[in-house]
Amino acid sequence: MKAIIELQKRAMDSSTDIVELVRYAYAIAQKLDLQDFADWCNAERKGYEYYPNIILPDYRLVHGTIMLSCSDGKRIPMNWTDIQKAEELQQKWIGAVLPSLIGLLHKNDDFISMALSSTLEQYIKNYYDKIFNDWANNVIPYLYAENDFIKYAMIQNKKIEINPYLSVHVSEIVKIVEAVRDKIMDWSLECEGQGILGDEWIFTDKDKQMAQNITYNISSVQNMANQNTDTTINQTAQNMSVTKGDFQSLANFLNDRGISKPNIQELKEIIDIEPNLATEGMENGKLQSWIGKIAIGGSLVAKGVAVETIVEGIKYYLGF
Repeated sequence: MKAIIELQKRAMDSSTDIVELVRYAYAIAQKLDLQDFADWCNAERKGYEYYPNIILPDYRLVHGTIMLSCSDGKRIPMNWTDIQKAEELQQKWIGAVLPSLIGLLHKNDDFISMALSSTLEQYIKNYYDKIFNDWANNVIPYLYAENDFIKYAMIQNKKIEINPYLSVHVSEIVKIVEAVRDKIMDWSLECEGQGILGDEWIFTDKDKQMAQNITYNISSVQNMANQNTDTTINQTAQNMSVTKGDFQSLANFLNDRGISKPNIQELKEIIDIEPNLATEGMENGKLQSWIGKIAIGGSLVAKGVAVETIVEGIKYYLGF
């Protein structure tokens, strides 16, 4: 049996379990001493967080709609005034292992709910809280007579709590699975084109040498810091060139990631004058507001930079 031809047959058969297909490809890659390709196979099966040298491939970026789950039982899409910003924020890097993704497909749901980053979630909540408070304080009092405090209080108590999340159509998950299948198919065809077949699962030294000449495009070209994944952020502040207590190093770090100079200066003023920063840490209200503004209205997401990456840089500078 020629291993590469068998791999092609399995890749073309839509009934082939995708995890088994990846495991089959992994075995061949190991026999051919192709560590990069073998690591990619393992990252798909076991998780990208265990293989920091493998950047999340571009096919693992999914698009959806930010929805608001309201305390009155309604689920409504977030009302965006900036269409471009909506497109930037309503996407997510998915680092979940293939078995987990297959489990989502087996639920037979048309839409899948995914968590937002904690910073973006909190900003959206604060945004709607501000709208309600402005309305309650500046509009409601003029709707009733001055002495009608009971009606005023009743309406204030009807404040609706919201929980934002990203709603992703199941087809986005299907695209990930099919992309993995296609990558394996393309790779196997490249092997066959080089005369690498693996008769009876035996690969010669010549096969191994020829396999090194095969180019395959697995990962996207973006930097790891640009991935808004649902897994651990593997790039830490130490390799971001941020020095504890050195604001210029933090300013350079932020500037390199698209943060404007006025926003950097505003952050410096917050750090310099906030008396409770040392005790409140990243939970400080003004610092949270600054991060939220960057996430929604600033230049951060336009560059594809994860909010968490900015937070990690600030935390390392402050020594939190």
